[in-house]
Amino acid sequence: MGQQKESDSQLIKRLIKEKHPDVWLIEFASIGEKLNAGEYGAFTKEGLITYMLSKEKKLIKTGEISWPTEKIGEVDHFAIKSIFSIDGIKFVTGNHGKEVQKFLEGEKKDIFTKIPRAFYQKIFGFRSGKLWKQVTAVIGYLLIIIFLIGIFTGNDSETEVNHTNKEKAVETNSEVKNQNEVAKKESKSSEQEASEKIAAEQKAKQEAEKKQKEKAANLGLVAATVARVVDGDTFELSDGQKVRMIGVNTPESTTRTEEYGKEASSYTKSKLEGKQVWLQKDVSETDRYGRLLRIVWLQIPNDDMNESEIRSKMFNADLVINGYAEPSTYPPDVKYAEYFRKFAREAREKEVGLWAYGEYGTTKGDLDPKTSSQSSNNSSSNTSSSSRSSSNSSNNSNSSSGSSATSSSGGTEYFKNCTELRKKYPEGVPSDHPAYASKHDRDKDGWACER
Repeated sequence: MGQQKESDSQLIKRLIKEKHPDVWLIEFASIGEKLNAGEYGAFTKEGLITYMLSKEKKLIKTGEISWPTEKIGEVDHFAIKSIFSIDGIKFVTGNHGKEVQKFLEGEKKDIFTKIPRAFYQKIFGFRSGKLWKQVTAVIGYLLIIIFLIGIFTGNDSETEVNHTNKEKAVETNSEVKNQNEVAKKESKSSEQEASEKIAAEQKAKQEAEKKQKEKAANLGLVAATVARVVDGDTFELSDGQKVRMIGVNTPESTTRTEEYGKEASSYTKSKLEGKQVWLQKDVSETDRYGRLLRIVWLQIPNDDMNESEIRSKMFNADLVINGYAEPSTYPPDVKYAEYFRKFAREAREKEVGLWAYGEYGTTKGDLDPKTSSQSSNNSSSNTSSSSRSSSNSSNNSNSSSGSSATSSSGGTEYFKNCTELRKKYPEGVPSDHPAYASKHDRDKDGWACER
């Protein structure tokens, strides 16, 4: 007999164990409140890393969080899953939720409170609050009651026994009443204790939230809600303002498409759209298009220059670490530039995401060699520039003496801005053209004022 084929579940567990030898639990897990099919988590001492299998049967990293320390959170244990929420982190596990809770309370000194439920939600079928499950449960319970009634009514031979039982019930009725009264008193006492406990937990939660807001204010973080993702590095807020993320450049996916652009855009959409984030300004307020220039934090850091927190809580860094963006630095916004370049070199060594297409990725960034990038741009422009040059040269001969450009014989042509330059050269000009000026080449690709 041949060897039994390894299942996807066995394969992903084995791959996770090989990647994380220090893992103490491999379990169904997702970051958020929904347990995604086929997604497994590697529970380590430092945090939770989630994976799925690709079509090629390779590990795909879907998310990562670091464990908070000495925080107050909530946990909701269901029959087949557990939902955790602590210090802004939300994740869901499969059947080992209580084991995860025990680890966090023991190793990380976190405190969890169970989400209180009404008594009827403790009945099987009513806990989820979903109508179809409640209807199914009611029908099931009715069928059981009908079945029991049929058994008792069809058993006439036991009538005498039932009569005897009734007499015994009368004798013990007073005792039962006494027990009920005692139970009611105990129940009131328990309810009061539970109420006091809930009040104390709510107070602790409010204090924790207050401290978080104070921490955000000290770091210059502003809460905002993402309404719509435009592409991998740009999104729109609920108030209509657009945000361009500082220090990173994802492949294009809107006006033109670069390799891995759609993947980057989809990843940003899955992580940000509809979510609350924390925005941080470096130096610049907006770019030339009026978009806010910001660092995006998914959680409030304790120290915004701590590398571990940058890796786990900053979305700009997340894009670079996972190969969805290249680092792209524009002074004076350089606060995190060295971190981004370090993360990009790591991703390039692993050939993650856009780095799988080559050592220079799929778009422009800090890791592109400056000289070869310039010569490459010039050479790639030669073919199109020849046709543009012929068109532009004819424009030169026909341009009026009243043009905004001034020209010396065989010298340099000067234009105040791209609007004026395009009047004469609609397609822009390459770097070897007399009208080329570096101030008009905003993206530094060797072509000025291109559309």
